Amino acid sequence: MEKSLWSVDFHSHDLSFGSGIVTFIENTVVGGDLSFYYVGTYSEKNDELSATVTITQFSPGISVFGQLKECTVIITGKREHSKISFSGYVDQHPELEVVAYMEKLTNI
Repeated sequence: MEKSLWSVDFHSHDLSFGSGIVTFIENTVVGGDLSFYYVGTYSEKNDELSATVTITQFSPGISVFGQLKECTVIITGKREHSKISFSGYVDQHPELEVVAYMEKLTNI
């Protein structure tokens, strides 16, 4: 995937939601929102994506993962042109599931 900036909308197992921004640069994914930052790695093959992302709280706020201050999320998804849809779960709590939709904003 080319170096790019994406918007992301999250929906969780308990119908919570949130949004943020993510960049993809050389198999690294970095992003955040008002209260959390995201850092991880990803791979892509034939428009299929997989990623492991650590989400860490840096200021007070609400997370789609409840009261967790830090967690690692395992996700898989499919890219279709300028959109990606993915699903995944919290590695330490597989019952905490998340679905997200991303839209490409620009190349960087």
